[in-house]
Amino acid sequence: MENGPRIVLRGPLYLVVLAEMKLNTPRQLAPPSDRSRVGTPPSRRTRITEKHRAQAIDLYVGGMSAVDVGQEVGVGKATVLRTLQDASVPNQAARSSDYIDRV
Repeated sequence: MENGPRIVLRGPLYLVVLAEMKLNTPRQLAPPSDRSRVGTPPSRRTRITEKHRAQAIDLYVGGMSAVDVGQEVGVGKATVLRTLQDASVPNQAARSSDYIDRV
């Protein structure tokens, strides 16, 4: 039993041959080398406009969370936080009242 137990088949064995084969894929797929990412949808990245940047900063400085600002403006939380960092706006935990007075 070097390769496992042997299975003994008894009785008549029938071989079925398909006369016609149909593919279940309705369209031709490009070869994998032509597809950039296999199995993942293309990214739907939206660039934030200057108007939305200013709106995001105003909402955040006004007390909204980054998640709420992102939902309001239509971008992700990471985009909001990156925009705030680029504008040198301190995060909610570290900002002080003097920054709000300057804005």
